[in-house]
Amino acid sequence: DMTNQPAIGLNYDQGNISLNPKGGTIESFFEALPDKVYYAHLKNIQRIQGRNGGGYIITRLEEGCIDQRRVMTLLKEHLQGNVITIEYPCPGDGVTAARRDMNYLRKLQEDLR
Repeated sequence: DMTNQPAIGLNYDQGNISLNPKGGTIESFFEALPDKVYYAHLKNIQRIQGRNGGGYIITRLEEGCIDQRRVMTLLKEHLQGNVITIEYPCPGDGVTAARRDMNYLRKLQEDLR
């Protein structure tokens, strides 16, 4: 709003929203800035237990604690730029992991039409 430029928008990054201990919910992001979401950066996380209280690992989109169906519903309503990318910064075969995640997203998109 301060720049008054329609080309300036937000990168929705659900992993960073979920990992930020002072952050809000994914829903609150879309409520606060519903018409400024230009890019979506998807990943999912799993909580793990450990000696120091645990932490998180990045996992496939369909396996983590973030409800991807809800996210895709919100993106369908609010994503202005129509750009969605998948982040999978894990060891192993990233091409196969990305293909599985892409097939999963396509299925969700089909379900939500």
